Amino acid sequence: MADLTSAEPMLKEVWPDAFETAFSQEIVGIARLEKTSEGIKNDYSGRYVVIPMKVRRNQGIGSRSERAILPLPGKQGWSGSRVTMRYQYGVGDITLQGLKLADSEPRSFINLLDQEMSGLRDDVMKDYARQFYGNATGALTAVTADTVGTADVNTLEVDSVQYLEVEMLVDLVLESGPTVEVTAAEIVSIDETAKLVVFDVNVSAVTTAAIAVRSGSYNQEINGLGALIGSGGVQNLTPAEEPSWESPTFTAGAARAYDEILFIKALDSTRRRTGKSVSAMFTDFGGRRAMFADLVQTRDYTNTVEFAQGFSAMPFNYGAKTVPVVEDPDYPGDYDSVTTSFIGVAEEVVKVYRDPEGWHFAEETGSMFIAKTDRSDAWEFRLRQVSQLGTSQRNAHFRIENITSIPEDAAA
Repeated sequence: MADLTSAEPMLKEVWPDAFETAFSQEIVGIARLEKTSEGIKNDYSGRYVVIPMKVRRNQGIGSRSERAILPLPGKQGWSGSRVTMRYQYGVGDITLQGLKLADSEPRSFINLLDQEMSGLRDDVMKDYARQFYGNATGALTAVTADTVGTADVNTLEVDSVQYLEVEMLVDLVLESGPTVEVTAAEIVSIDETAKLVVFDVNVSAVTTAAIAVRSGSYNQEINGLGALIGSGGVQNLTPAEEPSWESPTFTAGAARAYDEILFIKALDSTRRRTGKSVSAMFTDFGGRRAMFADLVQTRDYTNTVEFAQGFSAMPFNYGAKTVPVVEDPDYPGDYDSVTTSFIGVAEEVVKVYRDPEGWHFAEETGSMFIAKTDRSDAWEFRLRQVSQLGTSQRNAHFRIENITSIPEDAAA
């Protein structure tokens, strides 16, 4: 009897011409900044950029009666903020067999070399989108429970799995640095619900003071908004030296509901300090949902609005101005977080300082391919960029914390 079983040897497998991607390649925050006016600066030399800033007024000012002694002369106060460049890399390789046997039809469905090189470019740009919100340490997650005294020596519980992926190599480092407790641990599996991560090595010595970073990247990433918006030292300056070198932060001891007045206060605070208005606010999906829920109850509209540079976002009305509230999948905040945050950014005073080449494959030897040193018939290729994020007016940005989120798995 003729059936599928008997006909199986004669049947062809039909594959599509293109492969689908099983993960997100969406890039929002850094893409918006780079599209704003003068969002990228290429005029730097050496290891850093110096941003000259006026930080003090001339205080030789006063009112006097006739023939009275005039005020003592004052002067403008200047300071130089130093933006130290950082170096980003992506590395891949290919064997002779992969190059020759998977180059075109009919031998394969794809050109393996083209896919590896274009895929690497996508991957480094996606990681850069994560760094855009980071604090320069490279922290991907923090350890919340160790395995000391248990039989499961390869598993750690973490506070977020948002930035973790299978096969990622990480170092487990004390957050205060630079003690590395485990080096180059490969992630074998991730339990998204329980936030359990299984590694290929024994991690029983790792403590709850540790963070996970991409292997070798501790304190080597760009100063993302997590560093630029805050009260710590950054760009060679501290608020103790220059009080204006601090971003307003609105925090609370407990979770609090989304409150429109709180956001107006934050926008007022940066405008009062700097005379500038925040041009965009960023949050995660839970923050967007919390804002949307409030708008449904208090407004007749809940639709997104098209803003400059082709971005759609939720509108926040601030006087005669509408500020876009942009949700970004790379904004730090796990899908089930019970609280979230918002950051307001005056994009005109934030710049990406970048080598004119941007992302480029190394070709110093006259070729993009470097022979492997292990004498195998294989070649390595390196994608790289020299860049840093910097701001010239730190108090033009703000952070709002402890807003009650609406988690993705919340009951309807």
